[in-house]
Amino acid sequence: MKRVAASLFRGLRPVMFLLPVLACGAASAQEKILLPDRYIGYGLSYLSPGDRPVDYGIGFDLAYARRFDTGRWIEGKVFLNVLETGSPTIPDFYQTGLGADLIQSLGSESVGHFFLLGGGGLAINDATPDANDGTSYYFNVGAGYRARIWDNWGVRPRFELRYLHDSFAEGTNDLVFGVKLEMPPKREKLVERIVEVEKIVEVPVEVERIVEKEVTCVIPPVAEAAPAAGPADTDGDGVADGVDKCPGTLKGARVDENGCVKEEQKISLPNIEFQSGSTVLATGGKEKLEAVVDFLNNQAEVQVDVFGHTDSQGKDSYNQNLSEGRARSVMEYLVSRGVDAGRLTSRGFGETQPIASNETAEGRAQNRRVELLLRTKK
Repeated sequence: MKRVAASLFRGLRPVMFLLPVLACGAASAQEKILLPDRYIGYGLSYLSPGDRPVDYGIGFDLAYARRFDTGRWIEGKVFLNVLETGSPTIPDFYQTGLGADLIQSLGSESVGHFFLLGGGGLAINDATPDANDGTSYYFNVGAGYRARIWDNWGVRPRFELRYLHDSFAEGTNDLVFGVKLEMPPKREKLVERIVEVEKIVEVPVEVERIVEKEVTCVIPPVAEAAPAAGPADTDGDGVADGVDKCPGTLKGARVDENGCVKEEQKISLPNIEFQSGSTVLATGGKEKLEAVVDFLNNQAEVQVDVFGHTDSQGKDSYNQNLSEGRARSVMEYLVSRGVDAGRLTSRGFGETQPIASNETAEGRAQNRRVELLLRTKK
């Protein structure tokens, strides 16, 4: 049924539009320190003698170190020690030699942190009387503190205290206080700059318009009732909750008619957060892994390989170690939340398997990811 009326009307009508508007404000940026994977060390030490016949000793050393795992280093060095006798008639003692230490960091290396060390080596002794000249071996253990990196150039100081046993004579036991400056072989500025740009958003804007026209009034037909909503599917796997035998399925996983994962498949977790330049999970990363914990608790027959990936920024070896450490951190967190360790493995691929271009910030963000390979028990 229609009714047509010719009318002329003029006036102001407020109308609401949704307009795309560029959010105002300057672009923000943040910097991520890329930690060096090797350094040259220049050391100075003070020896407090235990049972040596000297007053004190001063030592100098030149070291070269490389990272071989997350937070683990091997450091080789050559050294010269001058042992002061304090006597006008007895000459000072001298030691030259070489040695190596294993160093374990006790925290994130992107900030100041404590460390443990242990190692040994060989010393050539120039003593009085000359009959005591010769070689001796030594071993030492200790602990210390590495300060944060200076000026993003990879340069950092460290301070340490060692217990040292030397086989010289009948054996000596000393305390050694040391300070060392660690410097990367090349003065590269180890910083990745990440720029965040504004987003396009839609905001409601109220405008006014003038209307002058003929109007045809139409009585609309009665709207049909909307179809009833289907059964609930909480985890979004395509199987209704009423018949879903495996609730809590991870988003994107393929399931059978019962809502359970039955075939091998890979799922990407692109937004798992870690502390900058570290393998330590951030609070947000742990919260996102709770969905994985629920999924594995509901499907006990599923086994998981945790894969870590990075972008191409930084050294290949650093990225490989970082990806291995982050994959291992995810696996260890799942175990800490009650998942059987026998169901989990971890592996890192570094920058070798990108899924997007590393030439853009957006592509690099996609490449920094954790993946889960889901397998069912045979």
